[in-house]
Amino acid sequence: MSRWARPRGRRSTTSTLPTEQVIGVTADASAEDMEGAVAAAENGVEGFEEYLEVKTVGLPARG
Repeated sequence: MSRWARPRGRRSTTSTLPTEQVIGVTADASAEDMEGAVAAAENGVEGFEEYLEVKTVGLPARG
């Protein structure tokens, strides 16, 4: 099953993302990704936005 496949199970009515998807994304984040995000955030908002653009290129749009 793809990492981006629609999660199954009960959906939260208070969150915009189902709990299963939040947990899956958190579990999939590698130590390298976390270090990169922290380093980018330390460079300010612009650095973090640039990091997110690099990490999300090619991902399917949510909708």
